[in-house]
Amino acid sequence: MDYLTPFRSELKTRILTNLLTGNKKLSDLKSAIGTRETTILHVLKEFERMSLTTKVQGVYKLAPLGLIEAKICKEVIAAT
Repeated sequence: MDYLTPFRSELKTRILTNLLTGNKKLSDLKSAIGTRETTILHVLKEFERMSLTTKVQGVYKLAPLGLIEAKICKEVIAAT
């Protein structure tokens, strides 16, 4: 598994850090990030395969590993 994946894309980083504020529906992520739902969904499916996020009844949340990755992303962004 490539743990640097979120750092290779601003969109991926934005999705992960946005989920730090709480669980979100796809429409919530679309509003917060400002891109198409299909684009976000593609990233979320990749994150699910990597065990970074989970989906329960249409709501996405960070998995334990995703929480760690998101916090790292946030710290790196703050440091740059």
